[in-house]
Amino acid sequence: MKVLFLDIDGVLNTGDNSCAHTFSKIESRDIYGPLFDRRCVMFLEGIVSKTGCKIVISSTWRKDGLSKLRSMWRDRDLPGEVIGVTDVLNMQRGDEIQQYLNEHDDIESYVIIDDDDDMLWE
Repeated sequence: MKVLFLDIDGVLNTGDNSCAHTFSKIESRDIYGPLFDRRCVMFLEGIVSKTGCKIVISSTWRKDGLSKLRSMWRDRDLPGEVIGVTDVLNMQRGDEIQQYLNEHDDIESYVIIDDDDDMLWE
């Protein structure tokens, strides 16, 4: 399985409300929070359609829980399938991603999209 570890703030949630992915251009929020930059959502759609990857949320948004994230993905008609979230270990995000990889031996390849640099350097 191919997996995309996805951060949200700074990656999909860029703060560019003029490009919000929404049915109404007036709204910049919904029940889940700020709407995502539609250009970034289109880039995500391209990645998912070209690779067939599944999505694991590594963002702080994961603290809302997998069920809520899946509901947001469905309600906002976002691309791809969210299959999991990384655990909150209060470590570097790279450590949390490494733990997820250690626990899921069916992952053949992965990529991380994040705007921070708190990854492992091996």
